[in-house]
Amino acid sequence: DWTSKSAYQDEYSRLMTAYRETAKYRGHSPEIKLTGNVAALRYRTSTGKGLLIYVNTKSSSQQVNPPKELVGKSVKDLMDGSTSTLQKSMNIGSYEYRQARRSGTRF
Repeated sequence: DWTSKSAYQDEYSRLMTAYRETAKYRGHSPEIKLTGNVAALRYRTSTGKGLLIYVNTKSSSQQVNPPKELVGKSVKDLMDGSTSTLQKSMNIGSYEYRQARRSGTRF
């Protein structure tokens, strides 16, 4: 019931927006790396666009290291729309799901 739980509707809308933005990556095989309690998936299209996804399956925050060739690159967070620069090491919150997109150059 969307009217009684408007916070759920807002969260669902945000997730669906992120899902629609990833359509061009689905159908491509991801590179998957499991590091401790964090899964990292990296999708690349033939046009050079890319998507990096981190999933923390632990109830505590975890440190992750993006691929070396991506450190210092600007990416867009598909969950909140913010833009950031990938650091050598990043903190991923408990049970966090993070999607980052880069376009233009090879990802």
